[in-house]
Parts: sequence; structure tokens; C-alpha cells
Amino acid sequence: MNAATISNLEFAEAQLAKYEALNKQQPELRSAGFFKESFQSIRDEAKRDEALTKAELSSELIDFRFLGPRAEHGSMPLGQFLEVMDPINRGLNKAAYRLRYGKEAHRVGNDIKDTLNLKMSGIGYGSTRILVTGDNRTDLAGNQLLSQTLTQTFGLLNATSENFYDYVDAIGSAAARNFGEALHNTKKNGLSAVFTWKRDQNPLSWQGRTAEIDRVLELIKTTNDPDQYEQDLKGVVATIADTGVIHIRQGAAKVKIRYPMKLIKDAELLTVNKNVVLHVNTSRYYDAVVRRHVYQHTLLSVK
Repeated sequence: MNAATISNLEFAEAQLAKYEALNKQQPELRSAGFFKESFQSIRDEAKRDEALTKAELSSELIDFRFLGPRAEHGSMPLGQFLEVMDPINRGLNKAAYRLRYGKEAHRVGNDIKDTLNLKMSGIGYGSTRILVTGDNRTDLAGNQLLSQTLTQTFGLLNATSENFYDYVDAIGSAAARNFGEALHNTKKNGLSAVFTWKRDQNPLSWQGRTAEIDRVLELIKTTNDPDQYEQDLKGVVATIADTGVIHIRQGAAKVKIRYPMKLIKDAELLTVNKNVVLHVNTSRYYDAVVRRHVYQHTLLSVK
């Protein structure tokens, strides 16, 4: 935690208490009321700074920075703000649902929204910086839904054409289209963007200059709802990762299978180098860039 912030907060609270007491004793003393209000504002600002510092240390702070003539001096038109931030909010919630349950969301319920607990927590200056905090506490199964969601979201934004569909399948095509809508509206309003997940260590960022926005939009535009079917995959367990991925060997080939958070206990029961039969949902995407089908697998159950 920032020592200067604590010092400012303690100083402001001490001065506020002093002038509150003086204001009660001598209500006719105008200076006491003036300094009371001033130190109340300083105290509130110091509290916000402290909360944001704690959020960054807990990997709970996302900084959405927008640059352009209509996003100067820490403000932007309300309609423009909603056009960009509303689809980002919807995309994050749909991505979280997909990661927890392994399927696309027709409607995202309060269980996801309350777990993420996304809130606008401040505005920065210079350009327009929208500071959003969430809840990164570990649930009873040992998962951090916010971290998983942001990891895959920043993975999508920074994806190459080679691994793009892996990230699309992780968060779902509906969430990917929401992020595409946000980027389209960013560009439409003459803005560029820098998104940063302010983790205590190894922050993730995406540099959204005009050319980069165009690149990601082109990838997202190729995203359609995949053909889906269920099947059994047989093989030998090669790896099991806590990032939600299982690899099985089928002869000389390795097959990647993603498992949702709700099936983490089933995944943990698997044993490396043992034969296994996994019932999966297979999504078949058509990659228009390389002109071939891409197959992604999501675990449904272990047989």
C-alpha cells in the first residue's frame, strides 16, 4: 500500500476531526466550516486513492484509457462513454459465464455479475482514463473468476491469427462480438485506446492504436457461431493444467480440451499417463484467414 496515501488520509482525517469539533463549538466561525468541507474532500479523495491501490495489489483494477480530441481533460460525451463501455461490460460478463459453465450465455445471471462485481471506481486525467474495479477473491473451488476472465480477454485482444480461435472458444463468440462492438465504437468516435489490467505483478495491456483496432476487428468479424456436436474422445492423459486445459495423446497427436470451472474437481481426478474417455462438446469454426476449419473441445463429463 502507498505510504504517501496513508499519510495523506491520516492527515486529512485528523484535520477533519479538528475542524468538525471547532465547527460544533463555534458555528459562527466561517473559517471552521470552510476548512471542514475542504478536508472532507481531501479525505474522500485519499480514501479513493487507497481503495484503488488496494485493488491494484489484489489484481482487481482495470484501466481503460481513451485518447482523442473528444476524450481530453478526463471527460468524454456520455453517449460515447456508453457506446464503448456497455459492450465491454456485457462482454466481460458473458466471458465469465462461458469460463464458469462451459457454454454460451443466453442471459447472464446475478451469480456471475455479483462474483465479478465490476464497478466504475474513478476517472483519470490527461486523456480519459476509466478505472474499473472487480472482485478477485478465490471461491470455494479455488478459482478466481475475474482473473480467468481478464486473462482470456486480454489474450483475445492480443491474439494472432494462429491462436485467435482458441481465445474465442475460451470466452465464447458472443463475448468476442461484444468486444468487437466496443472497438468499432471506439474507432467510430475517433479514439484510440490503451487497456491495462493493473496486476501487482506482470500487468497485461493492449495498445489499441487505429491499426491495431483494425487488426482485431478484422479477426472478430470472421467470428460466427460454430457448428457444435457432442462426441467421446479417447486417449492418454498428457497434461492437466490449472488454467483449465487438458491435453490427451491420440497416437502421435495431442488434443487440447478446455474444461469449465464447474468441472475442476472432475479434471483433478484424472491421472497423467492413464487412458481416459472424455465426453466433450466440439465446436467447429471456419477460419476465413487460412481457409480451413478449426476444432475446439470443451469437457462435458469424464466417463
